Formats: sequence, C-alpha cells, structure tokens
Amino acid sequence: MLIVDDNVFYAEALRVLLERERHDVVGVTDHAAEALAVSRAEQPDLALVDLTLRDGCSGPELGRCLAREGVCVLFLTATPGLAPMGELGLLGVLPKPGGDARLLRAIATARDHLRHRKARI
Repeated sequence: MLIVDDNVFYAEALRVLLERERHDVVGVTDHAAEALAVSRAEQPDLALVDLTLRDGCSGPELGRCLAREGVCVLFLTATPGLAPMGELGLLGVLPKPGGDARLLRAIATARDHLRHRKARI
C-alpha cells in the first residue's frame, strides 16, 4: 500500500496504524512525483491519496496516473465533496479524520474488491 498525503504527521500515523494491522506499506510521501516513482518500483495494489499534495499536482491527477498503472485509489480528504467520483480505479472517498475503524473497514472492502478483480482476470 502507498500513502500519499501532504500532512506528513497524518501520513506517518497512517503508516503506523496500517503496519500494526499487518498491511504492507511500500511508501509514504507528500509529492506526486515520488509517489509515481515508488509505485513503479514497488507496484502496490492500493494507494491512499489526499486530494491536496505539496508539489502542485492534485490528488485526483495522481489518482488517474496511478489507476493507469493498475493501482486502485482510496482518497482521504477533509473536503470529501471535492473528490472526483466515477474515476477509473477510484474505490472511494473517506473523510479525514474519519476514525481508524472506518479506514480499516474501507481498506478491507478495497482488498475484497481487488481479490475479485484479480479472480476475473
């Protein structure tokens, strides 16, 4: 899993939570260019992406790039109404903060979706 968020403290807290729950986190960054490099090197199946990033790229732009590479995207945002819906590879939008249990349920749902998608291939 890849975490991309402009709030490095929030991103690090997510990493700790996810690793504690035995999820493999392949990278944590606040820049789209670095996220794409990590994605190409590590090939995560899922990315948690904030709508706002530090390097001028928007979360939705990054989400589209990741989706073209086969990565599914869950957006995390303080402004869920601004998230693009119906985007290829977009699995959902979660408010932040939204609570650990809600995030973990969404990730479990995303993982189920990914398993079903792989089973059809």
